[in-house]
Amino acid sequence: AIAAAMDTFKHRIDHLGNYIANTEPEPGAPPPLGNKYLGTLMEKLEPAVGMAVKRVVEEQKAEGGSVKDWRVDAEVKERVQQAAVEENVKNTTRLVLKELPEVKDKVERGEVAVMQAYYDLKTGEVQAVQ
Repeated sequence: AIAAAMDTFKHRIDHLGNYIANTEPEPGAPPPLGNKYLGTLMEKLEPAVGMAVKRVVEEQKAEGGSVKDWRVDAEVKERVQQAAVEENVKNTTRLVLKELPEVKDKVERGEVAVMQAYYDLKTGEVQAVQ
């Protein structure tokens, strides 16, 4: 599943340059991921969720308040969800650059740029990740 996603990503880099956003695949491109890969995708999200929980707990401690359980407190749950999205973007970027040396080389040569961002379904805006 991950190999298919990487092939699709590499195809888009090779043929579309910087226009890699979530577009329909070009003719001849590997097929996009389907629902049968959901389990594998969820496994890939687990590290991001763990990192997000840790990050939010550390933020709560730094703010001087008590550490609230993210599974119970709605505000903290929203913070964890947001942090998980951001951590997943970072993890995916690292994975792409690790697994696709051709892409990493193009980034290092300045031929393409990797922007860490996500599409916010609530606002309809693309949000950059720091």
